[in-house]
Amino acid sequence: MLKKFVSSFLCILLLTGCSKKVSEQNLNTGSSAESNASRQAAQLVDELGMKDSMKETKARVIKGMIFDGDDIASDASLFLSTESGNSDSVGVFYTDDIDTCTKDVQAYLENQKADAQTYNADQVFKISNAVIDSNDKTVVFVVCDDIEKARKLSAQILGK
Repeated sequence: MLKKFVSSFLCILLLTGCSKKVSEQNLNTGSSAESNASRQAAQLVDELGMKDSMKETKARVIKGMIFDGDDIASDASLFLSTESGNSDSVGVFYTDDIDTCTKDVQAYLENQKADAQTYNADQVFKISNAVIDSNDKTVVFVVCDDIEKARKLSAQILGK
C-alpha cells in the first residue's frame, strides 16, 4: 500500500514539474512577439488601415517562406492578409546582410506574382509595385493598394 502511494505521489510530482517548464517556455516565446520588427510592422499595418484583415505569421514560417530556411534576419515580422485571394503583406526584417535579404524578398514577391497571374490576376499590379526599402540594418516591404502612402510610411520607419 505504501509503495503505491509513494509511486503515485512521485508521478504526480514529476507531472507538475514538467507542466511548469512548459508554461515557462511559452512565456519566453511570447516575449519575441514584442520585437522591434513586430512593433514596426504592426505600426505599418495599422497606419495603412489594414489592421482588421492582416495576421502576423510565426518566425519559423517567415524563415521558410522568405529566406528558404536560412538565418538571414536576426529579427523579422511578416503580416499577411487573412482574406482569400488578397496579396496584401507587410514585412520588416533586421539583418546584417541587406543585399541577400532584399534579394530573398524580391524572389518571394516574384513567386507571389507568378501565383497571382494564375489565380488572382487583379493582384498582379499590387505585387509588381510593392514597396521594398532598406537602410543599414533593416529591410521593409509592403504590398497594398495605397502605394504612395506605403512608400512614405516605409521611409519613416527606416528614418529617411
